[in-house]
Amino acid sequence: TENNYTSGANIIVTPFATTTYTLVSVTDANGCTSGGVSGTATITVNPVISWDAITLYNVNCHDETNGKIEVLVSGTPLPYLYSKDSARTWENNGGTFDNLAAGNYYLAVKDGNNCIHILGVPPVAIAIPILNPDKVEITNVTLTHPTCNGDADGIISVTGIGGETTSSGSLRYFIDNDILNANTTGLFNGLTAGDHILSVIDDNDC
Repeated sequence: TENNYTSGANIIVTPFATTTYTLVSVTDANGCTSGGVSGTATITVNPVISWDAITLYNVNCHDETNGKIEVLVSGTPLPYLYSKDSARTWENNGGTFDNLAAGNYYLAVKDGNNCIHILGVPPVAIAIPILNPDKVEITNVTLTHPTCNGDADGIISVTGIGGETTSSGSLRYFIDNDILNANTTGLFNGLTAGDHILSVIDDNDC
């Protein structure tokens, strides 16, 4: 008998927390009840894990493999194993996944009770994205040649796209490997005739 309800030989219970049940009576098919029956059964409910923090680091430059995910969890027994592919493989990495390429990752944790906790609402896992910045490229170069032989009034104007510019707001341009004098306009004047090397760089030095 569970909660004064006769439910046969198998009693199904769904407690929200660890609960001990006591057997108080048994009734047979003829309606005969035997009192004084004793026995207990404890149903252990494992705690739900707490996903305390997930920190993402996107790859620095286009198609590199230096992305990172840091995971902090608590609330269930140690030790923890971590997965970035929805519990298909496990790593004993302290919650840090290094050297990641851009793409979607699906996090899971296995705790000391061998219970598996998937980030999301099972069976649907949440995709954790590592982003891939666009490739830094020079798209346009405009030349103004020196007026006369030996003059230093040549002009080069260069435009680029791609990369990561969240901090500075713009790509930086430099000429003839002089990165210390890089500018954000892409305009270089006072140039003499000859070959010049143009470069463009983003906030991540790509």
